Amino acid sequence: TDHLFDVSLSDGNHYLDNTFSTSDITVDPTTGNYVLISAQEKALLEITPAGVVERSEELPGKHPQPEGVAITKDNILIVSDEVSKRPASITLYRLRL
Repeated sequence: TDHLFDVSLSDGNHYLDNTFSTSDITVDPTTGNYVLISAQEKALLEITPAGVVERSEELPGKHPQPEGVAITKDNILIVSDEVSKRPASITLYRLRL
């Protein structure tokens, strides 16, 4: 397997501070970018196929344990939460363009 790139968050221009524990990854069907979420940081990271960070930010809403992510063709971000003390949940957000 070829190593394509490393992503750096250490330049200080991102919500995250060089730490990101990925829970799930999807491809944005509109942009072709990779969108990753982290349960630990409760954050979202978007990178281009070349490894350039487009954005890093706190997930919208409250997510006790975000474990899954998907994006629809009409720009709906879907986040699933896996929680042990209550039912799991799925939350939908309209992505900003």
